[in-house]
Amino acid sequence: MKNKYVWCLGAGLMQVPVVEEIWNLGYSVIVSDGNDSAPCIDILRENDIFEHIDIFDIENHINALIKLQQPGGIDVAGTVCIGIDCPETAAAMQEYLGKPTAPRDVARICHNKAEFRKAMKVLGYPTPTVTDKLIVKTKTESSGSRGTVLYPDCGYLIEQRWEGTEHTVETLFDVNGKFWPCFITDRFFNYSRGFALETGLRHPSTLPSYIQRKAYQIAEELGRDLGINHGPFKLDIIVTEDGVRVIEATTRFSGGFDCQYLVPAATGKNILRAGIFTAIGEPICSIFGNPTHHRWNKVALSESLWPPVGKIVDIQGVEEAKKIEGVEHIIFRKNVGDIVEDYVDCTKRVCFIITSGNTEPEAWEAMDKAQNNIRIVIE
Repeated sequence: MKNKYVWCLGAGLMQVPVVEEIWNLGYSVIVSDGNDSAPCIDILRENDIFEHIDIFDIENHINALIKLQQPGGIDVAGTVCIGIDCPETAAAMQEYLGKPTAPRDVARICHNKAEFRKAMKVLGYPTPTVTDKLIVKTKTESSGSRGTVLYPDCGYLIEQRWEGTEHTVETLFDVNGKFWPCFITDRFFNYSRGFALETGLRHPSTLPSYIQRKAYQIAEELGRDLGINHGPFKLDIIVTEDGVRVIEATTRFSGGFDCQYLVPAATGKNILRAGIFTAIGEPICSIFGNPTHHRWNKVALSESLWPPVGKIVDIQGVEEAKKIEGVEHIIFRKNVGDIVEDYVDCTKRVCFIITSGNTEPEAWEAMDKAQNNIRIVIE
């Protein structure tokens, strides 16, 4: 009997736990990535396959599927897009395989912020005022249009700013079209330098239960209004004085190690498994029970270290920090010899530290100990 495969888009650090979960379900793995030295490549097993294809290259992904599934070839059971931003590629592959998925055009709309804003407006959901045209006034006390510069097509999406707390809402429409509210996390930001720099996460959310219910309700209604009946649907929301507002949405599961490590540390939920079940066309509860069920109730945090810009010449104390009670994972994105870039967004972070505790103070105590134990030497 030939091996069955699940295709995992992306071969980065956030796909490592996805690959491991696919193995746990008894499947071999295909990973694809434009980077032929990505982390997942080093852990692949004998029967696994690496395809050197850019994650946004839909045509070559479909061509590879056709080639691999020729008579006498392999059986690809489904495609997963977790922690990587190429949901249209996943939708196209799932459609080709005849597996449950959000429609490809919906995946594309959600991926494009301007198109998503237009869709939200058409569907009647609150959306910020948006323009792609910009007038810059360089003089605040002048007349006769002095200091005025017009950018008719500036290439940016300029929109009204909402004020409030930000959160991730992760949901899933299963193979039968049933809606599953998976989790909500709180997002921490630093705005001190004018950038929206995400610095950490907390689960479970501290939002009141009635707001969480409303957030899930909006997720289900918006998903169905967009035409989504199958697959993951993730929202980034802001809770304002006027209620829950959707910042953006996507037809994939989260990055930032939310579903991979943070939520499992807090609750024992296995969101990866639920997503893989749906991708391969299996009901969520059919094999291993309900993976979205709480197995325990703890608090988990995700934070980072923020060394100054420069070249990393040494990293000390990581192994000792991993032994601290409550430290779940320490994952470095940059290593000795790499350059620490300016923190204009959260993709420039050096590492992820995930801790847990029976209470939030316990989780923060473990986080403080881990952060204080690690030293990153910059040249």
